[in-house]
Amino acid sequence: MMADAPKYVNLNSGVMIHAQPPQSMRFDQGFPSSLEFQFLADEGKGDRPTACVCTPGTNLELDGKLVTQHIIQSKAPTFPADQWVQIEAEVRGNDEVIHRVNGVEVLRYQRPQLDPRNHISPATDLLDAGADLQLGSGHIALQAEGQPVWFRKIELRRLGK
Repeated sequence: MMADAPKYVNLNSGVMIHAQPPQSMRFDQGFPSSLEFQFLADEGKGDRPTACVCTPGTNLELDGKLVTQHIIQSKAPTFPADQWVQIEAEVRGNDEVIHRVNGVEVLRYQRPQLDPRNHISPATDLLDAGADLQLGSGHIALQAEGQPVWFRKIELRRLGK
């Protein structure tokens, strides 16, 4: 971990889906408006499930209810830092996103959307520029917070309709 990095970044990385285009980001913006499939590893301090979703500049729905909290926990276990973990994000446009870890579903949510209520968030810039509130597509961003991270065997597959 970088010496000046905050403690929460330790063994913390992820893949951001429905991410805003990099050209639209502010120079001082830490993260793109997106949905982060968060990868966490064991720090030896208790449970730390991987495959949560973090929502910089976004919201989502769970069971038909709008959720505005920044981190939604998954049902995944805590993994040691030296263990490879297979993750899968099944993204069905704006309809549904499913997180799987080692082939097991650990989180499912619907209707990802930009957060229009947070006027500090870059999502309001996107909305002011004419972006749709509902996120049905976007970029994919690999994310590391303050330390090296390794990704391997990244595959993209088009899903049937």
